[in-house]
Amino acid sequence: MPAMPTKNLSIMFTDIKGFTERTSKETRQGLVNLLKKHDNLLLPVIRYFEGTVVKTIGDAFLVHFDSATDAVLCGLAIQEVLRKFNTNMPEKERLKVRVAINAGDVELKDGDVLGEAVNIAARLEGVTEAGEVYFTEAVYLAMNRKEVPSAEVGEKTFQGIPHPVRVFRVTQDPTSEQARKLGTCVHLTALGPRIEGLRDVGAQKSGKAWWLAAAALAVAALAVAFVWKPPPADTKPAEPLWKRPQALLDGGEPLIAHEAAHELWLQHPEEEKLREIAFESARRQAEFLEKERTEEEAAAWLRAQVDAKRYLKPLEPRLLALETRVKVRNLLDKERSSRVIERTWELVREHPKSPEVPYEAAGLLENRYIVEAILPFYEEALERGGYAGDERIFQACLRSFERNGPEGSSANTAHDLLRTRFEARRVPWAAEALVKGQGLDALNAWKILKEVRHELTQDEGYLRLFLSATGQGSEAGIKALLTEGPADRRAQAAAVLAAALKEKLIPMPQDGVVEQLLQQYAPKPVEEKTQGM
Repeated sequence: MPAMPTKNLSIMFTDIKGFTERTSKETRQGLVNLLKKHDNLLLPVIRYFEGTVVKTIGDAFLVHFDSATDAVLCGLAIQEVLRKFNTNMPEKERLKVRVAINAGDVELKDGDVLGEAVNIAARLEGVTEAGEVYFTEAVYLAMNRKEVPSAEVGEKTFQGIPHPVRVFRVTQDPTSEQARKLGTCVHLTALGPRIEGLRDVGAQKSGKAWWLAAAALAVAALAVAFVWKPPPADTKPAEPLWKRPQALLDGGEPLIAHEAAHELWLQHPEEEKLREIAFESARRQAEFLEKERTEEEAAAWLRAQVDAKRYLKPLEPRLLALETRVKVRNLLDKERSSRVIERTWELVREHPKSPEVPYEAAGLLENRYIVEAILPFYEEALERGGYAGDERIFQACLRSFERNGPEGSSANTAHDLLRTRFEARRVPWAAEALVKGQGLDALNAWKILKEVRHELTQDEGYLRLFLSATGQGSEAGIKALLTEGPADRRAQAAAVLAAALKEKLIPMPQDGVVEQLLQQYAPKPVEEKTQGM
């Protein structure tokens, strides 16, 4: 009996996580729709990578590939398509698939594949996590490892397989270059998945054929058609091209709306409304990912889109803000405290024109570092033309006044910022701080009011106090400020003079009574809630 033909192939098994459980809850029609949706999402990807579907077993596919690299890239693209699909779906309607791949000699018989390589792939599929791509050492050794970053899972022992199998998985880091490339090359459109640029030129050419075929199948399966056709004379005119993408956006599906509008705009660049919808839906999708998923995922998705589509460049500031928050959080988690400020400045210098980078960095550092370390970041953001009048920067300046005398470098920075960016607000703040404030903030308020010759600087009581606090009064005058007049004025005088002593604006009076009075009235120093540099 002649031997059956054999061939070295890469074997892939896929299946839906929790499918058995879902069969007990879904109606018959619901299961039909689920499997149709599953097929419409996965089959175009398999065709692009020239995989051959041997058979379907319920919710599972058995597929073989000539190339191990194509098999692994196909698994990765499947997970990217499903990630994009699941983004806007409720939890119960999401599709979570596991992909397992092995390579080896198999026997081809009557359109089926047989052999140990198939058995190992089937066993491996049973231990693969949902959303992951697992593959064996045979695949690892045969594939182009530069194209697919991977990590070892470890050795597995499978029933019926006489030897342990070394297993790897594809590493899926949403902030990696690989994730950016996937986001650029893998699209989920209203017509189904579309992939560009993940294979060589020859494969891309053949990919064009599968895309046209897949699009036709998807149109029939999903009953979605965006291509405008001249209507017969006795029918109403066709609706505008932009109407359906707009309906998808209004219906809360920004990802699908973006892909649909983008595809149509490529075909009809004169339709400006389509580009506007594509832009707005991309903005909303990034917003959705930021709020409902993670900033890392939002940044990775938006970076891929902005790099690929020139009309999305106005979203660059938002993208830089997202990326900055992700990177600074990583620094705070991983770097020594003494290095974080230095590394953050390196990040700021990498984007010399962006005000978003120093601004977002400062916001994350505020809870960990003293305000003296934070103000220069805000100053940089303002010098780059952003955030004039921003409340967060204004409050940071005031916190600097609570900690520093009016001639300190940090307070001078704060005074400069208020003078050039918050002129309308600094004088009203200073007038209120002079009356209600104590200590260093009152000294800083006095500096502002003197600069503008405010009427409060003519008040005799304040004039005596701040002359003494700036070294222009006598010990007798200081004693009088602490012993005469209303109690609230005496308490404020003690706080201001104690702050002046701390800042060495005046020498300690030799009169022991004055020292006792200062200790009695002076408030405790401001407690620093944040960590120093």
